[in-house]
Amino acid sequence: MKISWNDTRHIERYLNNELSKEEKILFEARLVLEPHFKLNVGLLKQIRSLIKLYGRKNMKVEIGKIHHKLFQNPEHVIFQKRIQQLFKDN
Repeated sequence: MKISWNDTRHIERYLNNELSKEEKILFEARLVLEPHFKLNVGLLKQIRSLIKLYGRKNMKVEIGKIHHKLFQNPEHVIFQKRIQQLFKDN
């Protein structure tokens, strides 16, 4: 897949809903008229989804590390007790 920087930026603006009504109409016409452009748009959508998923997985790992540090480390016992009190049934 070879795609110009201008096309990439234009597709990003489309996917971010940053185009004017007129620009959006022209963009969508181009999708119909140029199959390779439509393919590039689809591929960039997939790339964005994968990047987002990768970011979520990394964030989950980081949150897990923080949770382990705060709730398994004996030096944080006071913090642990305070948190437990916040969520304790009265």
